[in-house]
Amino acid sequence: MTNNRSRLAFTAIEMVTVLTVMIILTGMAVPALMPSIRKARVNEGAEAITAIASQARALARGSAANDTQRYGVVVVNDAQGSWAAVTYGATASQATVLDAANGKRPLGANVTVTMPTAAHGWMYQNRSGMLYGTAPFEQVTVRSLDASAEGRYRKAVAVYYLGYSHAQDM
Repeated sequence: MTNNRSRLAFTAIEMVTVLTVMIILTGMAVPALMPSIRKARVNEGAEAITAIASQARALARGSAANDTQRYGVVVVNDAQGSWAAVTYGATASQATVLDAANGKRPLGANVTVTMPTAAHGWMYQNRSGMLYGTAPFEQVTVRSLDASAEGRYRKAVAVYYLGYSHAQDM
């Protein structure tokens, strides 16, 4: 006698087969996505520096021309990680961060910044927004922290004498 009942569920072998295929596909996708994740982190850090620089320049352009205090940018690598902030004072340093409690903008996880000094900053001239008392341009390099040297992704943020900032792949 034949059983004409239709099947109402998947068998254990079918479930194990589907799960195995899903695990294999996931295992193939994760390594392919890691470079994109690293690149996004570096882009986020470079965009944060560019945004802080634009904010400081806008504040400087709105300041009085004879003011001895100037707006600037400081980029720091410390125990808290890499961060950037707008400064206001005679120099661009950690001591002159405009809003010390909330003004530090983190540059992202697993990202570091390469600079000439541990805390690197620049100032903008009041009213014009041009760089004040520095070289023709400043450059900060943002890079990912990978285990492999060839897998590192880098992006340079340049701030030109006219005060404009630009991020570019390296």
